Amino acid sequence: KAIQDYSTAIELKPDDPKAYNNRGLAYYQKGELDTAIQDFSKAIKLKPDDPEAYNNRGNAYEDQGKLEQAVRDWQKVIELEPELLPEEIIKKIKRFQRSGE
Repeated sequence: KAIQDYSTAIELKPDDPKAYNNRGLAYYQKGELDTAIQDFSKAIKLKPDDPEAYNNRGNAYEDQGKLEQAVRDWQKVIELEPELLPEEIIKKIKRFQRSGE
C-alpha cells in the first residue's frame, strides 16, 4: 500500500525527491534492494544535497555486499550531515578504509 501511495505521489509530482526516498524505503523494507537503490538514486539526482537518500542508498548497497559504493554514499552523508550517521556506520567506514590501505 505504501509503495502504491508513493507511486501516486510521484505521478502527481515527479520532481519530489522525498516521495522517491520514501518509496525507496518501502522497497528496501520489502527486500527489493535494486528497486530501492533506483529510487534513492532518483531522489539524489533531484536533490543532490539530501543526506537521508545517500544514507539509505548506502544501507541498501551494504545489504547487497557492495561495500565500496556503501562507503562512498556514507562519506557523502558525513560531508552533508555527519550527525545523521550512527557510530556503527562510521566504524564500518574506517574498517573499510583500513582494509583498502
